[in-house]
Amino acid sequence: MKRTTSFLTNTILVLLFISNLNVMGEEVSKNLEPEPDSTHYTVYRVQKNDTLYEIANRFRVSVDEIKRVNDIKGNKILVGQTLRIPSGKEEYAQTGESHSDSNDNDLEANTDNKETNQSTSKPQVKESAEGNEIVNLQTEMDIKDLIQIMSEITGETFILDESVKARRVTIITPRGGFKKRNAIRLFEAILDLNGFSIIKKDGINKVIPKRDIKGESLPTQVGTYLEPPSDRFVTRLIPLKNVNASEIANTLKPLISREGDLLVYPNLNMLIVVDTVSNINKILQIIRNIDVETAIEFIKIEHADAADIAAKLMEIFGPGAGVTTTTRTPTEAPTTRTTRRTPTPQRISPPARSTTSVQTSLTGFKVIVDERTNSLIVIAYPEDMKKIKAIIRKLDVETEQPEQGIYVIRLQNADAEQIVGVLSGLIGGGTAGPIQPTRRTTETRLGTIGTSLGTTYQTGTFGRQTGTLGGLGQIGGQITREPVGETITPTVAEAEGIRITADPATNSVIIVSSRKDFETLKSVIQELDVRRKQVFVEAAILEVSLEKLKALGTNFNFGFTINNDNLGFGGTALPGIPSLLGVAASSNSLISAIGSISGLFLGVIGETVDPDGPGPIPPIPSFSALFQALTSLTDVNVLSTPSIITTDNEPAEIIVADVIPFPTGTTVSETGVTVQTIERQPVGIRLAITPQISEGDFLNLNIHTEVSAVRDAPAGLNTAQFGIATTTRAADSSIVVKNGQTIVIGGLVQDRETNLENKVPLLGDIPLFGNLFKFRQRQSSKINLMILLTPRIVENENDMQRILEERQRRNMLLQQRGIHEGGY
Repeated sequence: MKRTTSFLTNTILVLLFISNLNVMGEEVSKNLEPEPDSTHYTVYRVQKNDTLYEIANRFRVSVDEIKRVNDIKGNKILVGQTLRIPSGKEEYAQTGESHSDSNDNDLEANTDNKETNQSTSKPQVKESAEGNEIVNLQTEMDIKDLIQIMSEITGETFILDESVKARRVTIITPRGGFKKRNAIRLFEAILDLNGFSIIKKDGINKVIPKRDIKGESLPTQVGTYLEPPSDRFVTRLIPLKNVNASEIANTLKPLISREGDLLVYPNLNMLIVVDTVSNINKILQIIRNIDVETAIEFIKIEHADAADIAAKLMEIFGPGAGVTTTTRTPTEAPTTRTTRRTPTPQRISPPARSTTSVQTSLTGFKVIVDERTNSLIVIAYPEDMKKIKAIIRKLDVETEQPEQGIYVIRLQNADAEQIVGVLSGLIGGGTAGPIQPTRRTTETRLGTIGTSLGTTYQTGTFGRQTGTLGGLGQIGGQITREPVGETITPTVAEAEGIRITADPATNSVIIVSSRKDFETLKSVIQELDVRRKQVFVEAAILEVSLEKLKALGTNFNFGFTINNDNLGFGGTALPGIPSLLGVAASSNSLISAIGSISGLFLGVIGETVDPDGPGPIPPIPSFSALFQALTSLTDVNVLSTPSIITTDNEPAEIIVADVIPFPTGTTVSETGVTVQTIERQPVGIRLAITPQISEGDFLNLNIHTEVSAVRDAPAGLNTAQFGIATTTRAADSSIVVKNGQTIVIGGLVQDRETNLENKVPLLGDIPLFGNLFKFRQRQSSKINLMILLTPRIVENENDMQRILEERQRRNMLLQQRGIHEGGY
């Protein structure tokens, strides 16, 4: 504590001593100050409007040096005040008296260059008659010197970025100078032209390149108020009330400076702008004219067409805009419009296809046409709504029109003749004269020759039903053609005041009616003329054959020696059971023989007999008996793998068959010549499908599958007289299946049985005991027809392309494995 107190005391004494020395120095300097007539000073008397900066620039000395010599504390000087200017060189006639010949010469030389010195000197600040401070700057100077001058004028501190290098700037100002309060604005403009900007924070101004402005902490402002113009960068948050921020951002982006940025915050419908204050003010003025509250009016059109009035409004309030109608709406010839530019459609739902939109986004005006109610929905600024409604009232007036007009609607998807048939029933079914059939469909179904079981021969008929395979019977009857449906579509439909005609060449519907009736009919046509989905069906028709082979029999083998020198052997060798003798086989012939037997077997083998003789002779069993029972095997035959595509609710059919002639009868001519008449019918595979798409990607499928083939004629059948015998297996079903799901239809079974018996003569005929010398074989085959279907909904070209690529990949895989699709 004592040491601290002593240190402070000594410090105070030293400071007091230094202060006394300064006071003494000032008194000495006063006494030693040179006289006014000294050759080191120029005496200058302050004139009106003079300032220290102007005087210092004129005599090429610093302001601080003048203030030091004349003991001036501030920047204020008085008119008539005498100043000593160190080493002054200004003309004395202008400024005061000189006591040096050399100074007189210098002043005389500077008289001719007065204006030049004034233009290339440092800034001059003087007070105008109105009390404003006026600044004069040099014509050319270094940018760093300019920053120094601005620091002196404004009294603010500036920090320069290391990239701020020496460069000359040219400044041209009025002869009388400019106001001091505008100096900082001029300074910011000069920096902006040279690629720099000022960021002010905590009273310090940072001069940095504009390209680095986004990485700096900029002042943040919120709102739509305007700031005094400035080239300083700020961040402004601009909330919007009536327009969408994302939409207006696309309009404002071209106005943002190269170093600035524009962001959208959709959650708050706000714009975030980084730019100069002056540019943000310009953007805010645009936003104030766009972000205004709009009015919505629902206007019912009584006499005119709403779409026509909307087009007229766009010609008045939206130059360059046009009318857009839904692309799926049928074209109405009398009301077709040509547009110059197509905006985005605005629709009312439901129904989506009855909406037309006209829009211009630059004026804030929008009109939506609802064709269903013949009304307009107008969106505009309140001050514009009155003008729009006034124009609508003048356009929506009743005019003299003919009672009936002719209208043409070109269909895009539906068939014109079918549409006329539907409309005929809608308007009451009346027709103009006889209805001419435009499409007549007669379909012949191939039936089945059926035979019944037993000895009585039944006659079969070619019809829709599927016959049952039975015993042999006589094929008879006749082939009949069974029409399954006729479609007669009228080409002309007429009711009171309405006449409808179809034009197949252009697939158009021509309507002669009043405007009101036409609008009603057109709305119906729009709902009918829609693009329907398609269904792609992959099918596989298989025959699964189960062949059951039953073999039952007994083989005997025995061997013995004769006189110990000769060999004797015997036995039964019936087909189907290999011999157990195996003389030509290896020494283990029994095992080899047993290994080749299939199915269930049972045997007994006696002792072996070793015969003597030349060469190696294997031993022979003295006795053997073998009982065998066998059942085998299955097979699969792929008949066809067709693919078919059809429109929703339209039938489709595939037929792969041979056309075979069938006799239908005989006729006897007058000359006694018998002539046989025939009719050719397809025999093969037929697949007919009618799909119907329902909700949830489910399909209702009506399926008819038919497989027919030529069979061997029964014994005693004269094919020349009665024709060829055929078999037919068919299946009709209606199922519901999910899109892409595979279904299996089966159960069409055909039976075939074959009996075979082998026996030893005489011995095999002995009752009971003869069974030991018999071998029986019975073969039964069941052929099951199976149909596999996989339907897929095709909504557009992308779905069809995926199906095509999938089939191509599958075909390539099968080719790599050496398998061709459609067979094994």
